[in-house]
Amino acid sequence: MTDSGETDAGRLMQLYKDLAAKEGTKGKTLADMTPDELRAYKSESKRRSRERQRAAMDKGSPEPTTDNIRSVLADAALLILIKDAPGADIVMGVLGIAFKGRAGVPGKVRADAKDGKIRLRNVRDLASAEK
Repeated sequence: MTDSGETDAGRLMQLYKDLAAKEGTKGKTLADMTPDELRAYKSESKRRSRERQRAAMDKGSPEPTTDNIRSVLADAALLILIKDAPGADIVMGVLGIAFKGRAGVPGKVRADAKDGKIRLRNVRDLASAEK
């Protein structure tokens, strides 16, 4: 009976070698790259990421990046304020905490959201469908 751990380790090592031999890092780990190689690698990686994000937006469904998720959550909070939906008091409370010492900010945000001065970024279709 063979030890499956050795077999798996061997397979993993072969997979690593195959992946390292591919284009991109040219067989180097990030730690082995020169600063110029690392800069070029990161630049290319970011370019590919932006390309994927653009393609996803064109299809109507953004990539679930941290920035996109935060933007959608901000839109949700604005919609809650605009509609005086359940949870509006929580949103107002969070605004009050975030802008402590500036008592007028939560009310101004709510008024500006209702007047359309603060616009939705990601869920425009939802907002226009409900009007």
